[in-house]
Amino acid sequence: RVAIQSFFLQYKTWSGILKHFPCLRTAVIEQHYHHEGLLLALKKSKVKSYEVQHGLISESDIFYVFPEQVRRIREKALFPDNILVYGEYWKNILLKGSEFGRENIMVAGDFRKKTESLTSGEEKKELSEFCAGQQVILISSQTFMHEFYSGYATHLSKLLKEKHPKWRILLKLHPNEKQENYSSLTNISNIKITKSNISYLFTLCKIHISVYSTTLFDALEHELLNLSIQYNAFLDYSQSIINDKIALPLAREEDPVLLYNNHKGRGERIAKETVFADVSLYKNEYKKLFSGA
Repeated sequence: RVAIQSFFLQYKTWSGILKHFPCLRTAVIEQHYHHEGLLLALKKSKVKSYEVQHGLISESDIFYVFPEQVRRIREKALFPDNILVYGEYWKNILLKGSEFGRENIMVAGDFRKKTESLTSGEEKKELSEFCAGQQVILISSQTFMHEFYSGYATHLSKLLKEKHPKWRILLKLHPNEKQENYSSLTNISNIKITKSNISYLFTLCKIHISVYSTTLFDALEHELLNLSIQYNAFLDYSQSIINDKIALPLAREEDPVLLYNNHKGRGERIAKETVFADVSLYKNEYKKLFSGA
């Protein structure tokens, strides 16, 4: 009931706003789901809509890759007219569904704005001291999964102390996470919790571990071993990442250092350019797309 009321309130609000912009021809939105009222208002106002990719797109998503039955009603459904994606990898995933035609999916390159704060000199000094003379495993956490990541970091810490004392752990928190959720780890000598810039952290580590975070994709441009740790609640997501050679699988009890040694570094994986194309190659396409908008 609340969702239906929200939809109609959203539609009414945007319909009123759009009446003041009769010349508007194009609208760019971050995500179509939860904005169906806006999409209906745009359709009725004959404004063409473009969604911009804002995160992972998976066959397991409930908002993308719809079944064949949707194809016959696609024009009437509350989907955006077009979608801009980071690279061919994401386009190929969407083409497995029925909500977009090939002509409606446009590769635009990696247009994400890098909003994460740069690593300060003081942070770099602390990280350098922690990593000095050590090999480093970077764990990238995700929101609402702190219990899993805390438990795994504790387990891995013990394993490293027993078998690989020259290895340490950097635990990178998601920007929206609170450090107090990981308070159980603060006094463990071979773990350092950080919110430093992920690109800088990649340069410090040999192994990167997450479940299905976007960081697994960001890691592709670095010479490290990318591992997707198996977590029952998200096996479908992690399996797609493994199948597409974004990362290798890691069981919770498995030794990531042995995997690193066996694979002699990063292992076989997909080319970064397929996932995140160079945005500068598409500047002229942007101009054509929005000329006359």
